Amino acid sequence: MVNFDTCVCLARIYGFFQYSTNGVPTNALLQEGHTVNKIHTRKMKDKTMYAVTNAATSESDYDTLDRQFVSKFILGNYKRHHYITDVANIVGSLMAIPTIDSDKESFFAVCPYCRWGQYFS
Repeated sequence: MVNFDTCVCLARIYGFFQYSTNGVPTNALLQEGHTVNKIHTRKMKDKTMYAVTNAATSESDYDTLDRQFVSKFILGNYKRHHYITDVANIVGSLMAIPTIDSDKESFFAVCPYCRWGQYFS
């Protein structure tokens, strides 16, 4: 699950990266209040680790997964639902199982193992 500014979504993580070039005006440096010119002239470096993600088409939360145990979700299209986010925004990992239907972007998310106690006690 990824915690975006406005919601929490299930998401597929494609990979991780960190900017290796100095002077690149990244979102993290700009949010710290630095200007593009200052970042470039001082050759500032963003040390943030980022994740490339594909978010689901709808919001989700642990309460929903706790109630349903298994929840179906659909990953959004690449034009509207791909994001680069700070790895600090990743709030948990889940098992996602592809559904057996024609939609390649449809998955089942399973409640995290650490929350199974209410079902198997």
